[in-house]
Amino acid sequence: MAQGMRMSQTKPGRCDYDVVIIGSGIGGLTAGAYLAKHGVRVLICEQNRKPGGCFASFKRKGYTFDAGIQGCEDMGLLLPILRELDLLDRIDLRRSKLAYAFPDCFCPLEQMGDLELIYDHLKKVFPRESNALDRIKKEAITLCRVMDAFAHAPNLMVEPLLGAVLKTPRWLIQHASGLRGLKHLTGLLNIPIDEYLSTFVRDQNLIRLLSAGYRGNPAAFSMSFLCTMMDYYYPARGGVQAIPNWLAKSILENGGEVRYGTLVEKILVEDGRATGVSVKGGERIRARFIINNGDIRRTFSEMVPSGAVPEEYARSLQQSNVSESVFSVYLGVDMPPEEIPTQGCGHVFLMPTYETLDLNEIDSNPDFYRRTLIMMMFPTLHDRALAPKGKSVVILQCAASIRSLNRWGTRKGKPTKKYGANKKEIATQLIANAEKLIPDLSKRIELQIESTPFTLQRYTLNSDGAAVGWTYHPRETFRQGFKGLFGSSNTPIRNLYQVGHWTMSPGGAPAGLMTGKIVSSIVRHRLRWGV
Repeated sequence: MAQGMRMSQTKPGRCDYDVVIIGSGIGGLTAGAYLAKHGVRVLICEQNRKPGGCFASFKRKGYTFDAGIQGCEDMGLLLPILRELDLLDRIDLRRSKLAYAFPDCFCPLEQMGDLELIYDHLKKVFPRESNALDRIKKEAITLCRVMDAFAHAPNLMVEPLLGAVLKTPRWLIQHASGLRGLKHLTGLLNIPIDEYLSTFVRDQNLIRLLSAGYRGNPAAFSMSFLCTMMDYYYPARGGVQAIPNWLAKSILENGGEVRYGTLVEKILVEDGRATGVSVKGGERIRARFIINNGDIRRTFSEMVPSGAVPEEYARSLQQSNVSESVFSVYLGVDMPPEEIPTQGCGHVFLMPTYETLDLNEIDSNPDFYRRTLIMMMFPTLHDRALAPKGKSVVILQCAASIRSLNRWGTRKGKPTKKYGANKKEIATQLIANAEKLIPDLSKRIELQIESTPFTLQRYTLNSDGAAVGWTYHPRETFRQGFKGLFGSSNTPIRNLYQVGHWTMSPGGAPAGLMTGKIVSSIVRHRLRWGV
């Protein structure tokens, strides 16, 4: 139950809640769970019929599919935060084995040294770039060791100060070799991976292959990405939806409220201070603090009064670029999980060709989707109950743009017959590539559903269906990196905070967990001291 006393110091009737949270993505739920646990009167308003945002799942004909994110990396955040909220044992997360596959090579990745398998294979494909690949391999492992060191660092967000201080000397000794690469990592935070590789790699196919993922991804993150994915977790029961479901349940158990089917249309602002929200239908809800987990662009262009924020701030929001979206194919397959030939790997990155296209061609080249990196997920390897007996769920995802294929064949945002045809065409291309790993997959499909960037935009309200908030490109993003982290959730409107992947770049689930925890602490202490 909630710890401590209710904190509101306002007079009855003046404020309905201490805190209203807009959206139940992972950032909003994390903030709400911490606040409710400490006795804060919190309300979450969610436009959909269930919590989760990008963490949502859906069911069709006995199959359960994860709609957006397909698991979550720990990064020293996920497990400690769920443990502190007394949810880790209830959710029962299991590590998901990872692999990287080429047309002629399958590389399971269970430990850092396994990265050598990828680069050694590429040396056979690109023999003239052998020296460059040796350098990339060495740098990638160095960067992975730095990221691993920070993932295991004493964490003041979830540990008492004294305990963290006492653990620090041992941590420094254990990770001394890894931390030696910190200077190199910081030097690669502001340069996109393709630009960095171009300084010493000549083969454009190799540069494009190693730059696959998010356009402009800083070299430091791109080269250490697979290391973080080796620490990827998936619920043993209930699919990805289990994570937001348990967070929402924790909020309710501790006296908080979650309203579904409740779209916040306006944020009430008085004298430069957020004082509440107005939801669809006209109801006004007063609160001392507002935490926004939604698209920050929409927030300041549509939800606050005109002139409420400085023109330069509003202009920067509109001029900054958002991330790519995703195209997803959800398959119900007549194949038992043990027949899936992935050596038990629940997540596989498949590069179907060595002649991939530049991410800058995603809008203009219709061949992009046939030659792009695919993330393949096999959730029934973790939970057989996600499919009928003897069958499996297979999910294929790739980077996508809302502007591709003449906006996917929509007219004024509405689907036409061409929209459906485009979905089927791209899905067919992805399935054909997936058959390089799972022969005859197309013949075993019982159920097939596709989603486009328009689908993601509709369910999350993210601009252009952005999958991780702002672009990863360091020169085009609104907020870059972890510097200034504790200020990244502040907004120009007093008592209005931002959480989730719109707070920083690179974003994603770790940004949601981190900012949800940080903002909950800030708000809780401001409530306690009446400031």
